[in-house]
Amino acid sequence: MVEDGIAIIKVGPALTFSLREALFALSMMEKELISNELDRANFIEVLEYAMVKNPKHWEKYYHGDEQQQALERKYSFSDRSRYYMALPEVEAAINKLFDNLNSVEIPLSMLRQYMPLQYIKVRDGKLPCRARELAKDSIVMMVEDYNYAVKYNYMISGIFVH
Repeated sequence: MVEDGIAIIKVGPALTFSLREALFALSMMEKELISNELDRANFIEVLEYAMVKNPKHWEKYYHGDEQQQALERKYSFSDRSRYYMALPEVEAAINKLFDNLNSVEIPLSMLRQYMPLQYIKVRDGKLPCRARELAKDSIVMMVEDYNYAVKYNYMISGIFVH
């Protein structure tokens, strides 16, 4: 799997890493598209606050000064944000983020900037430009990477049969 470019070997953390990545991308679009700051979900900030308020799931894993720890909480391959996604305030921010983005039209050029793989599918009419579906597709892309890395698709198609 490492030879195939998989950075996170365990599947569960990889999937939540991919979800976090998608939610961050959607949050960046929300900042551009929802002009009133008070109306935004501010998912990135809500997640950060939840993690800082209760550090038990990351403090043993993220080292360095405050800035380094803040970067690790947001971007580490050793994704610990997964332990905070089910908190009520984080779930509420995710739902508000989805609602906010579904209430506006995401310009395709912006979608390409933040979610280039999903942009291609939206452009080609294979994926609706709806926030939840964009996030789900990001996770599906990670699953497809794992399938390739473990040769799952190839094994069931008979390619390895002699």
